[in-house]
Amino acid sequence: MKIKLLSVVFFMCAPIVLLAQEDLLKELEKSTPPETDYALQTFKGTRLVNGQTVETKAKHTLEFIFAHRFGAINSGAYEAFGLDHAYVRYGLEYGITDRLGIGIGRNSVDKITDSYLRYKVLRQSKGARNFPFTMTAYANFSYKASPQTGLETVDRLAYVGQLLIARKFSPRLSLPNAYDHSPECRYPINRKQ
Repeated sequence: MKIKLLSVVFFMCAPIVLLAQEDLLKELEKSTPPETDYALQTFKGTRLVNGQTVETKAKHTLEFIFAHRFGAINSGAYEAFGLDHAYVRYGLEYGITDRLGIGIGRNSVDKITDSYLRYKVLRQSKGARNFPFTMTAYANFSYKASPQTGLETVDRLAYVGQLLIARKFSPRLSLPNAYDHSPECRYPINRKQ
């Protein structure tokens, strides 16, 4: 009889104990400050095809970039459908901080040397702070060293300023956009040599 009575009392008190635990967990959740989750790897690198992305190199990370550009595919079989006209660019990119990076490079087309600076101004986030996209400021300075152009020094200089904007919708979908503030008198790239 005592066992039955103890069993009944135990089963009647068990829900009260469980409810007390839920209230304690809710109190703990209220006391912890909300966290901000930032979108990571909107793109896998700092380049997307021929353009820039919103990504920056991690702090104290150095990357060597070696890129090929080929000629027009409609140039025919004699030109190996553009493969005979390979243009090369090599460069270094360094992350000063997780949001600030610098780079320098050289292109085989017209012997162009460039340097650039990129800074992640805003980051896509959710949680305590919600922001819908990532924005990175990108500035580039170039010098065309090719002696064949006959240009004066001031005409060999070019600069580009861009605000790169992108949103990561899911792990498989990110969309870029860029506001370009480059001068209209940028030098044309001469593909014929």
